Amino acid sequence: MQRTLNYLLLIGSVLISSSAHAGGGHDHHGHGHDHDAHTNDPEENEPEKGPRGGRLLHEGALSLEVTIFEKGVPPQYRVYTYIDNQDVAPSRSRLSDLQIELRRFGDKTESFTFTEQENYLTSPKTVEEPHSFDVTVSAKLGDTPLNWRYQSHEGRTELSAEGLRAANVTIEGAGPQRIENSVRVYGRILPNEDRVAHIRARFPGIIKEIRKSLGDTVEKGDLLAVIESNQGLQPYEIRSQVSGTVVARHATLGEYIADTQEIFVVVNLSEVWADFQVYRDDPIAIEVGQSITIDLDDDRPQIPAKVTYVSPITDQVTQSKLIRAVLPNPNGNLRPGLFVSGELAVSNKEVPLAVKRTAIQSFRDWNVVYLTDGHTFQAMPVELGRKDAEYVEVLSGIESGDRYVSENSFIIKADIEKSGASHDH
Repeated sequence: MQRTLNYLLLIGSVLISSSAHAGGGHDHHGHGHDHDAHTNDPEENEPEKGPRGGRLLHEGALSLEVTIFEKGVPPQYRVYTYIDNQDVAPSRSRLSDLQIELRRFGDKTESFTFTEQENYLTSPKTVEEPHSFDVTVSAKLGDTPLNWRYQSHEGRTELSAEGLRAANVTIEGAGPQRIENSVRVYGRILPNEDRVAHIRARFPGIIKEIRKSLGDTVEKGDLLAVIESNQGLQPYEIRSQVSGTVVARHATLGEYIADTQEIFVVVNLSEVWADFQVYRDDPIAIEVGQSITIDLDDDRPQIPAKVTYVSPITDQVTQSKLIRAVLPNPNGNLRPGLFVSGELAVSNKEVPLAVKRTAIQSFRDWNVVYLTDGHTFQAMPVELGRKDAEYVEVLSGIESGDRYVSENSFIIKADIEKSGASHDH
């Protein structure tokens, strides 16, 4: 309990110090898509808003209201013009050559040009998520050039080097990775039937000698018993057909033995079978050669193996299908009857881009990865694909080589949430 309390206090101190480190420094020009992640004084840093909820930019009697509109359409810029705080059509405001340039995280830039539509200016180009960038607005009022700059940050924060070390935040590079999908199956160890000898009498008769008992180790060709045949009262020998252990003996000295009666069972346990049941509810395709990791459910190490047999028949009662792996057993530690489990690899493929599963956090209605270029961290929405126990494929949102938070990413998320990041339109 004390360790948990200490860790929570540590996280709290990291968040407090990082918020102090990242606050302030915002331009007071408004923007209707304002996502400023840190404000020391919300009222002091809140951008000026227009009647449509956008950020207001002023130049003399002219005002521009910059909004991002996304009701029923992909996000797009819409800019409204005012003269002395009164709506005017852009063509009547003498405004021309409007352009917005965005500088995103990682110094990626993109430009937007505008055309007039009804009573506003719009750019047909989509403003892709995340809406977190430094904004430069340029235009002309008659022959006079105009320029505004401001920050519009969403899902962004900064942590000091000391804070990162204290929180054990780990940074890695995104890149190719082998994704292994698996399913857990359950079964037990059985003798390898190809190495089991069921030894019978060749002729009916009386057992005159018994040379081996239950549990004895025998070599191939060892004498097991001597039987006096009923035909001519001649004795003949019963010898082991395999090397192994006597696991069953159905003979007593002086007993009459029929020629169909099993006398000894000798098993070679240098190899055993691990048989598993796979049920029809498991949506997996299984083929001979697939990897399976055998877990003995104790302190012994796991055993890597391959599927050697897949039954073509489904059990009518259990609706399960048998799969089998052959396991070496040189020390005899894998005893038939032992219950085991297995992790069956149903696919194993290298994907071009993956991150650790511990990197994924939720932000708004996205799955995100937190990218970093030093002490600045940015939430990047990602589309995810296949996953295994450790990694998840990334289909879009980041690029190979991007540096991301792989461990303790929840600390970055907590700092952003603590700062009250918004998403206004």
